[in-house]
Amino acid sequence: MSSNSVSFIGLILSALLFALTACDPEVHLHGRVTSSDGPIRPAEIRVECPELCAFAAVNDDSGSYSGFKLGGCPLSCGLRVRSSGYDDFVAPVARFCAAQSRGMCWDIAASVVLQRSSPRER
Repeated sequence: MSSNSVSFIGLILSALLFALTACDPEVHLHGRVTSSDGPIRPAEIRVECPELCAFAAVNDDSGSYSGFKLGGCPLSCGLRVRSSGYDDFVAPVARFCAAQSRGMCWDIAASVVLQRSSPRER
């Protein structure tokens, strides 16, 4: 096999790989995490089904977050938002799904208000 043939095959395989990955949609997980005192940072946002489907973290002082993942998340998944000192927020993804098709959510827009954890009795 000549080097031109090998180069051509490599080019075809690269183009095919690019075309396949370019067609796969991403799920977008975005929103804001606050409390009665204002924005919360740091906070972790997880979509669990029960395994992890998508993840994001608050990345600015306004409590905003944004994350992307290849593929969608089933509407049956749960959304969990947590931060130290606050009760976990848990709700169905379907409640926050802004774009869906065939039982999958492609845009999860969740602005959540966390409640402070009550002091535990010892």
